[in-house]
Amino acid sequence: KEEIRGTEIQSLIARMHEVVEQYGIGLAANQLGESKQLFVIKCVQPPSVKERGIPDFPDVPFQVFINPKIIRVSDAIFSFWHGCLSALKEPHGRVGTYQWIEYEALNEEGEEITGRLESLASIIFQHEFRHLLGSCYLNHAKEFLPKEELNEKRRSGEVKAYEECGDRVPHVLP
Repeated sequence: KEEIRGTEIQSLIARMHEVVEQYGIGLAANQLGESKQLFVIKCVQPPSVKERGIPDFPDVPFQVFINPKIIRVSDAIFSFWHGCLSALKEPHGRVGTYQWIEYEALNEEGEEITGRLESLASIIFQHEFRHLLGSCYLNHAKEFLPKEELNEKRRSGEVKAYEECGDRVPHVLP
């Protein structure tokens, strides 16, 4: 707890919060060159997401996960088109994620937390967890689309942003 409440970790969490606020919906410490088992998630969706054909997921409050573990997962696997702050110039890739996960971790105070995340919160958690394991969606996806083409295909209904896929789509956590 002392190390987590110390200046080094608290400064890192603050810096990660700033990055997520400005640029993304999740960030792992190793994306900033820090060798820590730590990531943050947050997503408040603007009204424009519906215009891009993205489901109206519930907002995800800012959360910190230190030394996270996935302890239980759904049987259902859903595909989602991932992008990443570590791969801004790369196309989005379609990978599967569990519909829900249950986790254990420490929070920013060093307290043990457990919980269950569903839909977008579950997707972001699994995406960031993958970073802690040393890779990203690019290492697993087989289908890719540039962001603008993906948005157009979502708007037209040709591509679904989130759908049950079973094992037909590579999983972000194989």
